[in-house]
Parts: sequence; C-alpha cells; structure tokens
Amino acid sequence: MKENTSPKKSLARRILKYVGLGVAALLLALFVLAVWIHHSLTSVPIQQCNAGSRTAQRIAMAGKMKQPVIRCPFLKIAKPTTRGLRNFAKDAKKAGMDYWMALFVAIQVTWVQKGFWAVVKGETPNIYALHRVKGVSHCDLYASYLPELQTMAKKMEKEGQLTLQDLVKMKQWVAQQEKVKINEPSKIETALVFVRAGGDLKTGKVRTVDVFDLLQGKAPAKGGTVTVSRMNQARNLAKWKEDS
Repeated sequence: MKENTSPKKSLARRILKYVGLGVAALLLALFVLAVWIHHSLTSVPIQQCNAGSRTAQRIAMAGKMKQPVIRCPFLKIAKPTTRGLRNFAKDAKKAGMDYWMALFVAIQVTWVQKGFWAVVKGETPNIYALHRVKGVSHCDLYASYLPELQTMAKKMEKEGQLTLQDLVKMKQWVAQQEKVKINEPSKIETALVFVRAGGDLKTGKVRTVDVFDLLQGKAPAKGGTVTVSRMNQARNLAKWKEDS
C-alpha cells in the first residue's frame, strides 16, 4: 500500500517538525539561562555577619528556638509549602509574586543549596537557612532595625509616603550599623520591598505604612505584584553611592 503523502499531511508534518525544533531550542535557551544565573549566584560569596551585630544575634537566637524562624519578610507572608517546587511557587504567587518568577527563583535557590539533582526531584528551598546561601545572603536586613527605621521614616516621609531613594538611605544606614558593604542581594531586597509594598515606579513613591507592614511580615494593604520587569525597573531607579 502506498503511503499517503498528500500536500496537507506533508505540511502538517513540516509544521510539527518546526514546532518541535522551536520548543527544543526554547528549552535549551532556558537551560542555558538557568546555568548562567546559577553561575552568577554562586560567584557572590556568603556575607559573614560581624560577631555581636544585631543580625548575627538574631540568627543565633533563631538557631536556639524550637520552631524554625523565617527571616525574609516576603516569605513570612507566603509561608510556602515544601511539597514540591510548583506548590511552593503557587504559595509565593498568593503572597504577591509572579508565579513563573517565583518558580525560577525557587529552582535557583534549591540548586545552590542542595544541588541540581534536588531540583530534578522537585525539592524546595530551605527558607530557614537563606543566610547560608551564596547570592542570597546579606547581613544588612531592614527587619533587624525596625524601631530605628520607623523613627527615620517619620522624619523622611511626606504625606505618608517614602521614596525609593529613602529606602536606599535606610539600607545604607543599616549597612553602616552592621559594618558590611551593600551587596547585590541587599539591593534586590530594597527593590523587592518597594515593589511588593505597592511602590509607584512612575513617581518613585510608596506608602510608609505598607513598607513597614511588609517588613513585619504582614501583607501590605495596597501592595503590588513582584515581577521581573518591575524589579528591574526599581533596581534601575535606585541610586547607590558605589554605582556613581
């Protein structure tokens, strides 16, 4: 029996072939991107907090508690499950982060913490030990100095709002107290706080109450969704002394 090689079937085969090649190329590109970001993360050393600093004291106290402590304000809101990466990302989405961004970040942190095979098995990050993760750890945490920062905010705010640059100044003050240099993960935290607290990227302003609700692990009343685009915009808007 002769094989049916009608023009329609031949066209369908060609379309399927090209779609398959396109999908394969996309997956390869995503894998290369993931490897590049993984390399970038692991090239940033773990920041060692100075003995006696407030953040070091908080880490030491957390280690003595029976219940593990989440130090990241955003993750305090999310309280993500450990039942698989996709479920982890779904919980992060509920807390205000784009699903695909959350999934990608979770994969990267798991990879750095536990190795690539853990990612293949769908394991989630250890959110209680982020201070021991390359490309994530930083000692100048806003949450370590909330009372002082609230006092600063009252002097800086106008009509109940802070600017992104005010958050930068607060971060620089915290870094001075901790006696550390502001690293890239710390700058990312600043952008994350601004975006998740509902910061307006056009005006560069954010409600003070939403900032401090977030820093205390509470969902901001007028919060925003964290996306790659918004994070990049906030990071580009923030001006740091060492960048000038």
